[in-house]
Parts: sequence; structure tokens; C-alpha cells
Amino acid sequence: LFHDIAKGKEGDHSLVGAPLAYNYCLALGLHEEQAKFVGWLVKMHLVMAITSQRFDLSDPDVIQGFAEKISDKERLNYLFLLTVADITAVGPTVWNDWKGGLLMTLYRETAHYLLRGNDLTHGISQRAKGRITQTLELAPKDEQLHLQTYLQQLPQRALMHYLPKELLVLSRTLAEAGGNQYVHAYFDQEIAVFSIVANERQGLFSSLAEVLSSGCLDVLRAQAFALKGKRVLDVFYVRSGEGVALMDDDLLRLKKRIGNIITQPCFSGSLRPCHYKHHVLMEQVLPHVRVLPQASTWQTVFEVTAADRPGLLAKLAGIISAANMIIRGASVSTFGEKAVDVFFVTTMDGALLDDSSQQDLCKGLLKEAIISTDA
Repeated sequence: LFHDIAKGKEGDHSLVGAPLAYNYCLALGLHEEQAKFVGWLVKMHLVMAITSQRFDLSDPDVIQGFAEKISDKERLNYLFLLTVADITAVGPTVWNDWKGGLLMTLYRETAHYLLRGNDLTHGISQRAKGRITQTLELAPKDEQLHLQTYLQQLPQRALMHYLPKELLVLSRTLAEAGGNQYVHAYFDQEIAVFSIVANERQGLFSSLAEVLSSGCLDVLRAQAFALKGKRVLDVFYVRSGEGVALMDDDLLRLKKRIGNIITQPCFSGSLRPCHYKHHVLMEQVLPHVRVLPQASTWQTVFEVTAADRPGLLAKLAGIISAANMIIRGASVSTFGEKAVDVFFVTTMDGALLDDSSQQDLCKGLLKEAIISTDA
């Protein structure tokens, strides 16, 4: 009832709302410790959703940092239930298997840490192997040994990120690709999913994002994973931004364009952009860029808040590529007119960005996030 109670006030509504909920609980006659607990839940009610969707859940330091904020299993249980209720209450299309899977992964990893705590790295590795086992159980027996080879090629971050049914599709995609570049496309309800195996090269992710956001398409989320042999696996989830469902012909057309990109040495970026009209609601979104040091210890993570508009992901990714950095992953979240894009970035050598590079990239991303008046 009270988790969003402070949305009409200035400041972070989670922080401002916590004492309001606490005081009201005391007025209802709850014990002080119960009132404190409700206040804590209000203060923390966005943390689990944000951590699951924007942080690297295969990083033991991420799990440890989240677990230390929670402190005990009872609080974890309550926060998990509140988070599920909060997301599903927004609307029938907001909750999906991806969000549920990430929440369950974060819940289980945190519960394991709170129970044992001292073997987190080993525990994550073991549960990644468990994901492989669960995935193989979905495949016919005569296919399991073949697919196991390709599941083991996936990095641990991918194994922790996807549900077994999605890992089955990815392993089959890798098997179909063999040692070649390959595009697999299919529909998951009204969402078009593109799994792309390609040779790693500068600007590939931004080129793919540009193609998949052309013609007023919306990229809902995207991930990039490094494979052995300097190859990458990029996965994009796309839907029509005009409320019209994509058709089989659209899927084939986009698949062909992607095939052209991964076989060309460079992408010209000559596709026709989707023009849009900015309005007062978009102008109320304050562009903001920040580094999330707790999101990963292996990659530098940038969070960009901007007014949602066609091609935003591609333009932001282009800024990162132009800085000679590699995008290792990205997630896209929209809240009405506001978009929050998160990028996992490394140098060309796979290292973290130094302070100077972080500041330069933040400036470039912020410049692109600001709405152009001549759009």
C-alpha cells in the first residue's frame, strides 16, 4: 500500500517514503520493530529489481554486495515478494519470463550467500553447471551430448543470465553456426529475438542496434557475450514501436540485413532513421549518465537516463564504439517516456576503463542523451 507513498514529494520517493510508512504503521498499532521493517521495505523496494536487471549476476562481488544490504533470509523473502508484486501490478505486459528468471537467480544466489557465504565463487560456478544440466534435460537424448559442447562454450555470465529454455535456443544456434557467422531469428509471442554469432570487431554492436532500431522498431533488451576464438554472441529482443505486430516477412528482412552487416568489413549506417516528434513529457526527463562501480568488477558499467526515442540505443552504442571501447552487454528499460540504458564496457584488451576514459565517455553519452531541438 505504501511503497510509492512519496512519489508526490521531492527527492527519492523510496528514501522519503520510508519514514512516512514507518510513522503510519506505528499509528496503526504495529510494534516498532514491525514498523521499522515496513519502512526498510519501502526504502529498498526498487533495489532488487534494479540489481537483477542491470548488474552482472555472475560476479560474486555483486551478489555479496547485495546480500550485505539485505542481511538475512527473512528480509530477502519479503523483498522478493514485494518486488514481484510491484512489477506485476504495473500492467499485464510489464512482467515477463526474463525479469522473473533474473529475480530468481538473484534470490537464489543471495540466499546461498546468506546461508554459507564463504564459497560464493565456487557456488556460482556449480550453479552455472546446473543450468547446463537443466538445459540438456529439455533436449532429446540423442541431441544432448552434441549440445553440451556448445553450452560449455558460453561464458558463465550467459549461463547465469538466461533461463534453460533460452539457453537451449542459444546452444542450438551455436551448433548451427559451427565455426561460421550465423543469424538465428524467431518469435517469442510478439517479440522478435535475434541471436547473432559473429567475428568480434569494433562497432559491431552499434551497427546491429542501428539496423534493429530502424523503421521505428524498439530494442527491448540486448546482450553481448564474448566467445572463444574472438567471436561474439549478440542477442536482441525487438518489437514494433508503432503497436503493429512484426510479421514473418519483417523477420526475414531484418535477418538478411543483419547477415549483410556481419559479413561486411564495416557498416555504412545509411539506413533511413525513424523521425519522431518530441513533446513536453519527453522534455521533463532529465538526461543523466553515471558509472555503476558495484554492477561488475570485470567491466565498467554506464547507466544512461534519457527521454525514450527511436534509435537511442544505437546512438549511445555508437558513442562507445567511437571511443574504441567494446560493449560486452546492454540492458534497456523504459518507464513511460523515460529510458534507462545500461552498458557493460571494456577496453579493446578486455580491461576496465580508467578514470579519465570514464569521464570522457560520460560526457559523450550525456551529449547524445540530450534531446536535439531539430529532431
